[in-house]
This record gives sequence, C-alpha cells and structure tokens, in this order.
Amino acid sequence: SYFITGDLSERDHLISQPNISFGIKDWYEISAGFKAWPVEGAAPSTALPVCRLYSAHVESHYYTVDEEECEFLQTLGWQFQGNAFKAIPAVGGVCPSGTVAVLRLYIDRMPDYNMNHRFTTDTEAYQSMIHQGWTGEGVAFCSPE
Repeated sequence: SYFITGDLSERDHLISQPNISFGIKDWYEISAGFKAWPVEGAAPSTALPVCRLYSAHVESHYYTVDEEECEFLQTLGWQFQGNAFKAIPAVGGVCPSGTVAVLRLYIDRMPDYNMNHRFTTDTEAYQSMIHQGWTGEGVAFCSPE
C-alpha cells in the first residue's frame, strides 16, 4: 500500500504507529515524494486544487486535479477529505516547463486484498511497477521542480 501526504504531522503519526492492515506491520517513508504548491498561498495561476478522497470499501486514497472526477467519485461513495495541495494539470500528458510530471499507477487486488494508487515522479519506479502488474495511468498532474 502507498499513501502520500503533504502534512508532516500526519506523516510522522503514520510512521510512528503500527499498521496491522493486510499483514503490513509498519508504515515507512520510501521516497522524498514531490513538491507541491500549498492550497492557500502563492502558486501559478494555472495551478488547481488537488482533491483528496478516501474509500473505506477499497481502503485507498486517491488524488485528482480534475474537479469533475472528484465530484463523480464522491457519488460512488468516496469521501472527500479536502484539497491536499495545488498542482498544474498536464495538457495531453505533457507538463509545462518548470514542472515535473507526477505519474499515477493503480492496482486492483480485490476481493482478497484492496486496491491502491501510487504517485511518483520516478519513471524507473513507474516502469518497474508496471512490470509487477500495476496499471500505469500516465501523468496525474504536474508539480514544481
């Protein structure tokens, strides 16, 4: 399972707590993540809020810069947890200069386990996970360099 957060206290809390879900004993930080603009504060005019959703049914968090997708997923029972940060939408899968593509992967291990999404800027990790059975969904959004 993968989880991202821009909230350092949330990160520290998860790392300090045992995670006994699905036989996973602990949460730990696997990468430096990616940069993002704050929900409130300075950001380019093209940066949009990134919606954070959670589904207890599939035990997964999901992040999207697409407001319509955010609203649609809520009609399917995903819980809106607020806007996590701001990012720039990719145009045709391409990020503008000065930004980095944040790639999204998906795996569905239902009904025995859960589904999960992973967000990464590491293209090697992205390709490796596709070879491990994850579905690459391309550029989710663009973050600052």
